[in-house]
Amino acid sequence: MNRRFSRYLVREILPLYAAGLAALILLLLGSFLFIEDPNVLAEALSRGVGPGPVAEFLLFSIPSAAAMGLPLALLFASLLGITR
Repeated sequence: MNRRFSRYLVREILPLYAAGLAALILLLLGSFLFIEDPNVLAEALSRGVGPGPVAEFLLFSIPSAAAMGLPLALLFASLLGITR
C-alpha cells in the first residue's frame, strides 16, 4: 500500500516539478538581464555585442538560476500535488 501511494505521489508531482522548474529558471534568467542591473542589456546592445555572447552569459547563468529554482519548484509542485 505504501509503495503504491509513493508511486502515485511521484507521478502526480513530477510533471508539476518539471514545469515549475522550467518556469522559474526562465524567470530567474530574465531577472539576471533586466532586474539586477537594468542597464546591462541596453549597454551591451549599444556597444554592438551580438546575441551570441548574451546567450553565452545566459547559458552560464543557468546553474545559478537552477540552484535558486530547485527548492522553490519542489515546494510549488508538492503543494499543488498534495492538495489534489
